[in-house]
Amino acid sequence: MTGRRVMATGLGVVSCLGRDLDEHWRRLVRGDTGVGVLDGTLAAAMPVKLHAPVTGLRVEDHIHTRVLRKLLLPSAAFAVVAAGHALADAGIAGDDTRLDGCGVYFGSTSYEVSGRTFEPALRASFGADRAFDFSRFASVGMEQVDPLLIVKGLPNAAPCGVAIEHRLHGPNANYADGQTSGLQAAAAGFEAIRHGIADVAVVGGSDSLLLDEHVVGHYVAGRLLLGDDGSRVGARPFDARRCGYVLGEGAAVCVFEADDHARARGARVYGEILGAGETCAPDGDADGRALREAARAAMDTHGDRVAPDVVFASGLGTIDGDCREASACRSLFRAPVPITAATGALGMTGAASGAFGLVHAFLGLRCGTIAPTTGYERSDPACAVTVVGTTLAHTISRALVWSSDGTRHLAMTIGSVS
Repeated sequence: MTGRRVMATGLGVVSCLGRDLDEHWRRLVRGDTGVGVLDGTLAAAMPVKLHAPVTGLRVEDHIHTRVLRKLLLPSAAFAVVAAGHALADAGIAGDDTRLDGCGVYFGSTSYEVSGRTFEPALRASFGADRAFDFSRFASVGMEQVDPLLIVKGLPNAAPCGVAIEHRLHGPNANYADGQTSGLQAAAAGFEAIRHGIADVAVVGGSDSLLLDEHVVGHYVAGRLLLGDDGSRVGARPFDARRCGYVLGEGAAVCVFEADDHARARGARVYGEILGAGETCAPDGDADGRALREAARAAMDTHGDRVAPDVVFASGLGTIDGDCREASACRSLFRAPVPITAATGALGMTGAASGAFGLVHAFLGLRCGTIAPTTGYERSDPACAVTVVGTTLAHTISRALVWSSDGTRHLAMTIGSVS
């Protein structure tokens, strides 16, 4: 492999399982789920009864820049908080000398503004005859709209917030390409450090899929779990009883660092990023061929193709998604490789999902533990793969992390550092 070696030296998360890394990991390994019962008017109108919200997070306790506290919507605020945790975990939070050229590569939602934002403007635009008055909308209705609405909802609100709050002045890029965005951003950060564009980079993803129109959109697409079976399990990836996923939210962040830079300051290292690969299949990827090629590219970057000890998958709990991942896994490796996914515990976290897989992989390397696939109990013959159903003590020297939405496929390989 040409270029510099790249290490992960810091991790941070905000999730429905916990407001920091330790709580999140402890509950994930225990097999907990952050899925709860959806209430309110939306729950009454739809058969979707579950969601996975972040709870108990006081943004003002973590974000010190006043304007950001006012501007940032949930997913961007999660990103800023998780990035702060990751930088502190890496031991470089507030170190302006080391962070001056730090890059930010981040995956986010494409636009985060609730449709209900416009309700006051629309209500104020009806005349005495109860007919909508466009002139009234232009004069009275628009006064009800937040003048900073566009700024708040922009996809780059998350990386901008991270850079402003933590004083990161290096190269940056924002990816808003659905659920593969977080891993796409991590791959870009890896390449930037590998080729000398930056010495340090904050990478990851954040999202909140709990806005009403997101719920409706996913329901219409036929991917949401239709109701609560009493167990509050948000999804059953690769399980014979799977019936979709629950929408969630959160952020997952890693600090990547050039090996020589990390060694010079005596940094603790979680593991090494060995390679990344990406493919696109506009016509779909029912047989997992495009996902398999992305994984092969990630494994080949390092100059060898050693089978991983575990695969951290998307695990959407849909028939097409699970079968695609299972097919790719079977065709990639001669011997069965354990596969796990956090969707049952976290819900589907959108642009953050691949970044969560990456964080879990690095924690697994460090702890010698594979977190379980929460919700998985009964194997589906159509997905003949070795699913980790309960927490597994397992030495991990190499792991494969991938994120797939049927069209775009991202994969990264990581390894332990001797």
